Order: sequence, then structure tokens, then C-alpha cells
Amino acid sequence: MSDSNAINVKNTSKPLESTASKFSPEIPPILPHEKMYLIQIGNKLFRFSGASLSSDAPSYFTNYFLSKMKKPTNKDELFDTITVKIEDGKYQDIDDNMESKNKVVLFIDRDPKVFELIYNHLQGYFIDIKDEVEFTKLLTDAIYYNLPRLCDLLKTSDYYYTNIGGESFKISKTLFKKGNSPNYFDLTTGMLYLDLQKFFAEHTSNLIRPPPQSPPFVSRSPSLFKDLLFLLNGGKITMDTNRRKSLLRECRYYRFLKLEQDLIDCQINFNPFLQKNEILINLLDVKSTGVDIEKKVHYKNNDSGDAFNSNNMCRKKIKLAANSAAPAPNVDSSNNWLMTTYKRPYVDQNSLGLIFQTNLIDKDAIVAASATHYSAVGANDENKTVVHTSPLGSNAGTLFFDKVHNKVYVNFPTFILNKLVQVFQKVLSISNINIFEKYLVPSGTGSNVVLLPCCIALSDIYINDIRVNNIRSLLEDENFTKSFKEHCYNNELCGYSLFLRTCIWKMCIKNGELMMVGVKLDTFSSIREYHKSLSFL
Repeated sequence: MSDSNAINVKNTSKPLESTASKFSPEIPPILPHEKMYLIQIGNKLFRFSGASLSSDAPSYFTNYFLSKMKKPTNKDELFDTITVKIEDGKYQDIDDNMESKNKVVLFIDRDPKVFELIYNHLQGYFIDIKDEVEFTKLLTDAIYYNLPRLCDLLKTSDYYYTNIGGESFKISKTLFKKGNSPNYFDLTTGMLYLDLQKFFAEHTSNLIRPPPQSPPFVSRSPSLFKDLLFLLNGGKITMDTNRRKSLLRECRYYRFLKLEQDLIDCQINFNPFLQKNEILINLLDVKSTGVDIEKKVHYKNNDSGDAFNSNNMCRKKIKLAANSAAPAPNVDSSNNWLMTTYKRPYVDQNSLGLIFQTNLIDKDAIVAASATHYSAVGANDENKTVVHTSPLGSNAGTLFFDKVHNKVYVNFPTFILNKLVQVFQKVLSISNINIFEKYLVPSGTGSNVVLLPCCIALSDIYINDIRVNNIRSLLEDENFTKSFKEHCYNNELCGYSLFLRTCIWKMCIKNGELMMVGVKLDTFSSIREYHKSLSFL
């Protein structure tokens, strides 16, 4: 996205099938269409024609009146007469121009306001439901009265009715297409319908009334939800980082998966040297399902701009055993490196070259990642997962320069390393690479670390907020490296370490080997430089 603070989601929704197209004017002859029937709901009397009651049948109403149409066995059973309270406070038998004094009346002790909607439905009118409370009551009574057509209309309604943070929402389903549906509201509405159906199926006899059913309520922010609806309608919102993170959390809660991808901060650029589009995205936002490896070679050993061969630190590969670290032979010049690719779910039609960012001192990212255990799939066993929940060495990310073998490695903190393996598990499995075995070395302090081969020959590197054009010459300057942290891994790999802040990487694969290509690295060398990064509250 060209503007990292602006989000514009195109609304490609199409209108749902209209209610009119589902309606059939034919009414089955269940009850005599011309006869009138009386139903009293609570304190209110409703008059129906046989045609109205038969329009949504068989139902509790039609079954009742059909049973009363059977030939009586004696005079006492000829009529079922009740008295009805009228406005002046007196009680008398029903008697008007339309009804006889001895008319059969069905009495049900339910809410007459809700039944007004059912009354309109049976007369053939559209039902306008105002909120989630009315919807829940209507659905409950529709199932209770066994009105099949009304139940189907409510189940396939064009709207979701819910309450979010104390505010009622009537949400059009036309907003939610592939990727944003099925979602949270599909699940909750479907569960409400199934729960009620199951209850009535299990209590077919002696059921006086349906169970009390609370309307749907979501304890989330109504303000953020309004923003989501605005975006789903094709709106554009300018937001800061915190607002974006809040909206992303809401998208994940409601399972608006496509909108989540639209909201994720990323950049898509055309690389003129590789002649392909590349996407820059935070590693924590990458979905493993969209990661693959390119089929066309872009990095070649005979390429004058080859990041792996323009510097001796990238010429050789590293193969680290679990208990030793020996230099590997030179890379065969006939082999080529393949770059990993990424296609965002529900958004991208084609795969893009993957460039990912790691924020190694972002406290929000650390907290979010530490709350999740990422699984790493073993290279030789696709069904077996290995979860690393304890630190592999230091929790800080470092760039390690091996003075002995003249190579560079990157040591990611545990939460980044586990996420890296989880995201690239398909690529690593295909390439028969198990990071936690292949690149694991003793740290020298009683624990183990994972050192990944790294190339920084073409990196844009900052050390202590200063851009470095020739890292090799600086590493040979003792006055410059005296503030660097020195370390030896297993007494074989000895050199300097730089601490990583924010970095941009590519992952490339070749013949069962992995290479982390540094694109842009922000590092610092000492605790004094770390203190400079702190600011007053």
C-alpha cells in the first residue's frame, strides 16, 4: 500500500436474492380460506382468515383448529367458548358481526407485541425487525409455533442482529463476501437457531412455553466495529499504528479474514533488478498458507549483482552439527538460490517475492508472540511438531561475525525463530531443512542457540544510527570493534556480535541449505547505545 496510514477497501458485494423471489402466492388448502379464526395472545385478540393461517403451515395454529373441526362426540364439546376482557373493563362473550357467540378461540400466554410481527407475516407483509431483542423473541416464537416459512426467512435473513458494547446493530449480510464470511455472526446466529431447534425436538410433549433466550451480545468496542463496517462498505480511513492494531484485533475476533489482510500494513514494490513484484510485510503478519518457493531462479552465482558471491562472507555455506561447528565446502557455482514467495489470502491473485520485517525490540510484538506457542514442523516427519517454549540462548537478536571462518550468522530470539519456522514450514519441509537440528550450536554458557547463515553483502546497514557502507573494513578496525560484544560458540566460532533492532530479510533456499539475506539492518553495539534509544515518559 502506498500510503501506510490509509486503508481503502473496495466493496465488491452483490445484492442477495430478494425476499420477493422466494415468495409463492399459492396457499395450500389446509384450512378453509374463507373462514375466520380467533387467536388470543396475552391480552390481545387476533382474527385470521383460513388463508392467512394456511400460508405458513402446517403449524401449531393449523393443527389446533383442524383438531377442533373434527365431529364432536357430545353437545358439551361442540364449542370451546372463552370470555375476553374489553376496553371498558367488563367481561363478555365474543359477539360481533363477524364472529358467533360460540366461536373457538385459541389462547396462548405470549407477548402480543412480538405476535404482531407474526400477524403481519401471515397476512403476507414484510417484517421489519428493529433490533436483536425483537429478532431473538421472534425466532423463539416462530419455532415454538412451528411456522416453517417464517423460521426459514429468519434463518436466511438478509441481516445480522446483535448488540456490541451496549449498542444495537442491524448489519447487512451483503457486506460479507468470500474471506469475510463465514464469520462470528454466522456462527452465533446458527448456534442460536440450532439450540432452539434441539430444545423443542427434545421437549415435544408437555411444553408450555419455550425457554428464555437472551439476545446476542458482544463485549467489544462499538466504535471500532463501526470503523470495520465503514471499511467493508468501501470507505477509507486514515489511522495511526495503534488504531490499526486495534482494528486488526477486532477483525480476528469477528473472523473478517479478508478485511484483516486489507488492514495489514505492507508495501508492494517492483524490483527492477529481479523484474518482479515484491511484498514487504511484518513476519508476524505472514500466514503460512500463502508461503511458497519460486520456480524461476532470480539469484545466480554468475550474476554480477549476486548477493551471495560478491562478498567472501557469502561465498561459503555453513553446516552446523548439534555438537560441533565446522566450515562447509565452497558452494557449487552451478547451483542457484530460490527466493521464497508470498500470496496474501483472499487478496493477491499471484505470488510476490517475500521480504519480511522483524522488530526485535518491539515490546508489543514480543508480548503478542510470547502468548502464542508456534510449532515447528520437523523436516523428516510432517505430522510431528516440535514446540520450543524456552529461550534458545539469548532473548535478544544478534548479528554474529565469525572472525575465524569469515562468515556471518544471525541469532533470532526464540519468539521470532519459532514464528519463522511456523511461517516457512512448507518450504523447509520440502527442502528437508530442520532448523532446530541443522543450525543448533552450544552457546558456551550451558544452553544452545540457533545460528542461521546470513548474507549482508548488499545490505543497507546502520550501526549505532550511522549508515555503514563497508562493514568489512570497519570490522578490521580495532578502534571501532572494541565496543562490540565478543563471544565464542563452542570454542570454534569466535567473533563480534551486533544487537538487532528492526531488520528486513529475505529467505532463500538451495540444495537443502538456507540463507538469510539481510536487506536493511538497524543494529547497535553496546549498552550505551541501547540507553540512547530510551526516552523519557
